[in-house]
Amino acid sequence: MKRLKLGLGVVLLLTLLAVAVIAFSQQPAGASMASPHQSAGATSTLMKPPHTPVVPSFQGGISYAVGSRAISPHPSGNNPPGAAFSQQDVIDFLNKYGFVAGPPTDGTPLKILSIQFVTAKQASALMQGEFVGRPDNYLVCYVKVKGPFSRAVMHPPIQYKETKDASSGDMVFDAQTGNMLVWGLYS
Repeated sequence: MKRLKLGLGVVLLLTLLAVAVIAFSQQPAGASMASPHQSAGATSTLMKPPHTPVVPSFQGGISYAVGSRAISPHPSGNNPPGAAFSQQDVIDFLNKYGFVAGPPTDGTPLKILSIQFVTAKQASALMQGEFVGRPDNYLVCYVKVKGPFSRAVMHPPIQYKETKDASSGDMVFDAQTGNMLVWGLYS
């Protein structure tokens, strides 16, 4: 009788372990882009935008991170060709949620310097060569904002030779989904 109880206990334990492994293996995998840019998971301390897990998408055998849900796409005559949202949608998003690194440290309102619908290759060049996470000819929305911004939000913590705040920041959104792909800070 003891053997039967012990055997049933082992079977039950193994079943629970198998269920746990299956459940965790079906969770979306996260992706991280750092150095000095951050992945799309960071958000402003003002309000958090809706979160979508980062999962891979596949195009031609290459995997690209989906990013974090940010701007809601919608058809409109105001959208640039090939884009699912407009410059006004970007402005509305930033007014509601702020910049991912937080508000400017000098207490001034967030100032948007530029909003450009460009290719991923052009956005990468605007970000000093940082990988955007899309093929070179893919349409993205590059946004540059004026600081100063605290570098304390960088994850993982990056050691800087200079401790002053960053003078500007940028974000890149997928022009079709509105998802935020990458962001960064600059001196």
